[in-house]
Amino acid sequence: MKLARLARRLGDLLLAERRRRRARLAKLQDLLAKMKREQAALEQALSAEHDPARRAGLELEQQILHEQLRKGARLRRTLRRKD
Repeated sequence: MKLARLARRLGDLLLAERRRRRARLAKLQDLLAKMKREQAALEQALSAEHDPARRAGLELEQQILHEQLRKGARLRRTLRRKD
């Protein structure tokens, strides 16, 4: 194992704040991946939908999901910069 990786692991063990931040980052990455899969399924449902009322609801869900993904990506960037 390289020295830099050993130092990072030691820092993770010793510094509780860094350990919590890395755990939060891992959870956030899992959540973002899940949201991307949901977005793809939503786009597929939207392309197959012909009812205007249902389509409007799906488009609203898509907009909400898009904003949540943007906020999550922004948070992920800030968490990565702190390391």
